[in-house]
Amino acid sequence: MQLDYRSAVLKSFLSLFFLARIDLKNSGHDANGLLFEKTDGCKIKMPQWFQQDGTGYQLESSEQSLKLTFRCQGKGTLNIWLRGLDVRDSHRSSIPLYVDYTYFALNGEVLLNKSTPIWHDKPFVVSRAVRDGDEYTMEIRWEPHGCSKAELLEMIEKLLVDHEAHFGVVNLAKL
Repeated sequence: MQLDYRSAVLKSFLSLFFLARIDLKNSGHDANGLLFEKTDGCKIKMPQWFQQDGTGYQLESSEQSLKLTFRCQGKGTLNIWLRGLDVRDSHRSSIPLYVDYTYFALNGEVLLNKSTPIWHDKPFVVSRAVRDGDEYTMEIRWEPHGCSKAELLEMIEKLLVDHEAHFGVVNLAKL
């Protein structure tokens, strides 16, 4: 039982380091939006706070690569923010959880082609004027910040085994 619980916690904890967030919005008019045609490997949210002056979308994935195709609805400005997860402490202060974006192309135009550490409050931003019906394909690749998956797994395993280890306010020895 204890081993199953620790494995579940490890898997959940590890997934945070692989999670990339991409925000997209076709701004200009409240009716503007995006119609996604291919979204393999990602979860799409439409938070209420992101629904003014066009429809805003939050995409999250831990797949480490993503290829999306979408069509613009309405004339406006397509804004894309590559981010990390929004992590906050108990006082609501931001905690940087970096993601190393390694590749980003929009309709074949390579806009990022080197490992670039990015976190929620310091996104990589791209803006394009768009017309109704314009189609876009985005290709994105990322990895956990500063280490391989194997190194990250090893580090987390050590933290879970170390009875003195703490992550934020969670004492890992109690997991």
